[in-house]
Amino acid sequence: MTASAALAPGATGTSIRIRLSGLPPAVCRLVVHARGGHTETASTWTSGYGTAVSVPASSSFGVRDIARMDVVTSSDRLLVELRPK
Repeated sequence: MTASAALAPGATGTSIRIRLSGLPPAVCRLVVHARGGHTETASTWTSGYGTAVSVPASSSFGVRDIARMDVVTSSDRLLVELRPK
């Protein structure tokens, strides 16, 4: 699996574009974790098409408040973890 994310300030938080490849067939969620301990689901999609995908998402957390982002399955299995630089 490979993953990368682009974060940009939005009007009400952060706009996210996550690019992924090699994910197993599953219903996936992008879970965003704030530095203060709060979490939220930023996007949900179905994977497993065998090609790279680009998934749009958004978070109410500001760019600087995001500690990490996890791609997880519907059964909460961690597939990939991303940390902003």
